[in-house]
Amino acid sequence: MAIKLEDNGIIVNANTIPHDEAGPMRPSGIRMGTPAMTTKGYVERDFEALGTRIAKIIKKYYMMLLLNYQLLTITINARKT
Repeated sequence: MAIKLEDNGIIVNANTIPHDEAGPMRPSGIRMGTPAMTTKGYVERDFEALGTRIAKIIKKYYMMLLLNYQLLTITINARKT
């Protein structure tokens, strides 16, 4: 997800989370540098807008994955018949 966010101009760090089963070489969490953002003048409404933007990016990415999965399933089923 960190790469998808970076593709949209949002830089985050990939980090492990507690009890992360993927291990340290494949972290499944992200970290944002919020102290640096407040230093640059971000206020609460800026963080809310950023959160909304991140949510839209994540939703778009997962919808694309779902669509690809559905198309793959249809293709596999069509080949079986």
